[in-house]
Amino acid sequence: MRIKQLTILLSAVAAALLCGCAKEHTESEADAAKREFDAWLAKNYPNATRTGRGVYIVSDTPGTGAAFNTDYDVFAVVDYVWKDLQGNVTATSEADLAKQIGSYKPANFYGSSTWAIFPTETYAGIYDGIKDMRVGGTRVFITPSWLNTNADYSSEEKYLKKYDPDDCTPSSIITVTLLEKIEDIEKYQIDSIDRYNIRTFGHKLDSARIGYYYLQTQKPTDDLSLKDSTVYINYTGRLLNGQVFDTTIEDTAKLYNVYEPSRDYEPIKVSMGESVDKLKLGDSESNSGVATSNMTSEGVIRGFAYTVFNMKHYEKGTCIFISSYGYAAKGSGSTIPAYAPLRFDIELVDKP
Repeated sequence: MRIKQLTILLSAVAAALLCGCAKEHTESEADAAKREFDAWLAKNYPNATRTGRGVYIVSDTPGTGAAFNTDYDVFAVVDYVWKDLQGNVTATSEADLAKQIGSYKPANFYGSSTWAIFPTETYAGIYDGIKDMRVGGTRVFITPSWLNTNADYSSEEKYLKKYDPDDCTPSSIITVTLLEKIEDIEKYQIDSIDRYNIRTFGHKLDSARIGYYYLQTQKPTDDLSLKDSTVYINYTGRLLNGQVFDTTIEDTAKLYNVYEPSRDYEPIKVSMGESVDKLKLGDSESNSGVATSNMTSEGVIRGFAYTVFNMKHYEKGTCIFISSYGYAAKGSGSTIPAYAPLRFDIELVDKP
């Protein structure tokens, strides 16, 4: 009898344990992130206004300019300050602020930036955060990490379902001042170059193709083609605001505060190849890559490659081109912003 009662008791305990295990819930990364973010928001910004798919507006100073409609592809020229949830500045367009926090570097680009406001080209949080702004307005908004991705889903729940912290920028507090609205980015850049051409060269730059300009500043010593040959060049690259981002000339690097002691400043070798797509800089192995609209198969931006390939012995020239021939929508590191026209001063020289 006692054995039977003991068996019944053990069975009941086992059943209870099984039920307990079945009810145990392991919190997912998305659930944990959402819980932590909601707790932080309730403590620090309880009155923030939710908008879009889960962005929270802290303050909004309306602009008086054109309405910023995100229902179609459009570009925004902005000044911005990007902070983490502890209030630390992680990125900014403001040089003075970068100097204050000790992150300023002379070679870095500071100034108004151009953002593509497309559903799949910008963070969902940015897209929702600046939606319905007007030019001239300033908005401070908070975007959670799961919206700091280029994915385009219809609801916050879908972002959380696909949440991967390795693919998202951490939750952020972003201040954006909307300076200008652009609908045709190519025309905008060409207009900028035309104004620069008049101001700097007295309209002497020739447009060899749409968005590409060249001015010969020293005639070559002959008219022989350099196809399939090896030449050496010096060059200096700069933005239209005058900021130098790269050069092979040591004195120029020192003058513009971009000198790097570990670098050798000397003319660079160029293997011309049989076509622009095969032009290669330096002694690196062939990339054997696939050419794109803005890059050759050897990884050289097309505006630069096109210029050098068509130069002759000891020729000097200045080329300027829109970002479609340069670094396009991504820019290059912290020195060349997205959608930036570039200027290169290039000369063919003797082998060092």
